[in-house]
Amino acid sequence: MNADVQHYRDAVLVDRKALVEQLHAIILDLFPEAIIDMTYRMPTYKVQSGWVAIANQKHYVSLYTCGAH
Repeated sequence: MNADVQHYRDAVLVDRKALVEQLHAIILDLFPEAIIDMTYRMPTYKVQSGWVAIANQKHYVSLYTCGAH
């Protein structure tokens, strides 16, 4: 994981940190080969079949996906 992704995760507010960390763990459990990088200023987990991104919004956490399945 690169420094920008780690900085993003470290900056998540305490009340949402557990959710962001749980989503991170689920994604890596399902796709351990995922490449994690920043895309559109969000940590993005990329695999050959698509990608998923976690975004810490102002009042909530978003999960964006793009893939054939």
